[in-house]
Amino acid sequence: MTEANHDDLTPLADCNTCPHQNTLLKTGACKPGDCCVTANSGRQIDRFFKAHPGYAQDYSQDVLGAPGYRRALPADQPAETAVDRP
Repeated sequence: MTEANHDDLTPLADCNTCPHQNTLLKTGACKPGDCCVTANSGRQIDRFFKAHPGYAQDYSQDVLGAPGYRRALPADQPAETAVDRP
């Protein structure tokens, strides 16, 4: 392991709990640490929705900040699917 890898703090999700593990993950359409809807990383989640905008509606009712739920939806998400935030 290189020093750069040792210091890498990129959040990695557990793909075993992801609903897309047998579809998108198997085909390489998502990538843990880069493009991932289950990661605790707004950047990775944003990349996921930019690559797969059709899935945004599936996550539009997720509770902001609740354990296991998305912390971000894409900024360019249509207003009619936006989640009401406190």
